[in-house]
Order: sequence, then structure tokens, then C-alpha cells
Amino acid sequence: MQAEWPIWRLVLDEKATLAEIEQHWSLSDVLDANEALDVATDAQTLLKGGGAAPAPDKPKRKPKASRGGSRRPRPPKRGRR
Repeated sequence: MQAEWPIWRLVLDEKATLAEIEQHWSLSDVLDANEALDVATDAQTLLKGGGAAPAPDKPKRKPKASRGGSRRPRPPKRGRR
């Protein structure tokens, strides 16, 4: 039964008939359809507030260059005469 579950899942969810799957679908089609059902189920769970999606990793920013090290030093200011 475990090996047949992906097919029966599609039949029980009324996405296809057993005859249609046996006659026209490849194994890849069955696996793709089950993956699509997984995604749809996860989306419904998130929309209902049943769980939080993991936060995506934020890109790391480069530290800002300090103002003193990379610039040419300024000449000293002259006083008024």
C-alpha cells in the first residue's frame, strides 16, 4: 500500500481517476502532482495561521568604510589674518 499511496492520494483528493492515472500518467507525473499537493497544503496551513514559515536568510551587508582611513588627510585650516 505504501508504494501505491501517491496514486491513491490523487484519486482520493479527486485530482484524477485511477483509470486516467494508469492509462496516461507517468511516474514523474504522479510525483509532480503529489509535490504540488504538498505545496498547496503548506500554503493553506500558512494562510490559516497554522504555522510560521521559516524566515529567509538575510544577505550580509559589507561594513561601511570608516571616514578616516581611505581618504587623503586634509591640510590644516589657516587662521584669519
